[in-house]
Amino acid sequence: YYAVRILEILGREEVFKQTPSYILQLNSGIRRGIKMAYALFYLRRKFSLPLIDSPLSNTDRIHSLEEAYYWRKIADGLNNANLPSLKCPNDLHNLSLPTHFIIKDLHYYLALKSDYLTSLELAHWARWVQACQSPDGGFGFKPGTTSFMDNVLPAIEIYRLIGAPPANPGKIIDFILSC
Repeated sequence: YYAVRILEILGREEVFKQTPSYILQLNSGIRRGIKMAYALFYLRRKFSLPLIDSPLSNTDRIHSLEEAYYWRKIADGLNNANLPSLKCPNDLHNLSLPTHFIIKDLHYYLALKSDYLTSLELAHWARWVQACQSPDGGFGFKPGTTSFMDNVLPAIEIYRLIGAPPANPGKIIDFILSC
């Protein structure tokens, strides 16, 4: 999922030739949380593969920014596909950024709250994300930490949300392809 989304955002979709057959091999019966449910839902829709089951189980309460983010992504995807809509189990706007957050937490927060933030706040977050980028082109969990593939997509998504281009996209692609 991460590689597909990053390369898609950066306009490098030509490398997806074998992805649909891989997705079809995934076992629909695996136990998964809301994040995996969204990844499979997204990939099946992207590659025009049939949805095999409801992407959300009986979710009665959202407990974290991550759950809120993926719940909203699935609900939006169902609505955009003219499938039955979902009612949110609790108010997503009351969620806050954890005290000791990492780049993915910031991504979830901005995705849920960016419409309510000032341009100064968005500029602050753009600088914070830039400080997370390492010389190898990847992104750490926080400024000054080691790059991990899991952090690249949240960083790219943050740039997209705030309308700022990532610095040196070529280095980002090199990092992805080196993983």
